[in-house]
Amino acid sequence: ITAPSVTSTPPFKYHLVTGEFKEISGVSPEAECIKTIELVINNLRNKPEESVAVIAFGIEHARRLKNEFSKQVGEESDLAEYPEDRPEEKFIIRHLETIQGDERDVVIISTGYGPKELGKLRNDFGPINKSKNLSGLRRLNVAVTRARKRVEVVSTIDPYKYDDNKLINIGAKGLIQYLRFVQSGGEDLGDLTVDTVPMNPFEQDIFDSLRKEGIG
Repeated sequence: ITAPSVTSTPPFKYHLVTGEFKEISGVSPEAECIKTIELVINNLRNKPEESVAVIAFGIEHARRLKNEFSKQVGEESDLAEYPEDRPEEKFIIRHLETIQGDERDVVIISTGYGPKELGKLRNDFGPINKSKNLSGLRRLNVAVTRARKRVEVVSTIDPYKYDDNKLINIGAKGLIQYLRFVQSGGEDLGDLTVDTVPMNPFEQDIFDSLRKEGIG
């Protein structure tokens, strides 16, 4: 398990995206795509010594993020997409199910999955909601442990609007508690528990590593 390194400031940052409903709704909110890529370009331009990856929770969201990157970069040919001494760590955009094995100094998690209806919270978060064999938690674990230095989350989701007692899906609850952990700068550790059949050693290892990352 690779977690962000200990620094004088919390290695987490939360960017809550707001705006008109049409800009923040759907599986790949437009405002979130724009904000995510603005952060990427700013980091590549001002901190060229850091390698960067974006992890999107959904395939469609990853596709739209790639398009937004191409749109914002345009003809800017002088933008280095990797540290000078590590060309193998080029900037990448991956979705949740293809990121395993990739690590970068900075990982920007772009959740997608904005609200479906005005004033109503979304409870389905794509692959995060897969409960069989703790599949959703495993995917979340992979995503949150890809960064060496810093994790930044870009999302339309305000995790403090959710009531844990109404989050039945273990993956969704794990996600919301992780988002609170990041938004609080690592102070809100949550209380995630798993009330299922006994876990096998591999599942227990996944669950324990999530707890170390602040989920539960």
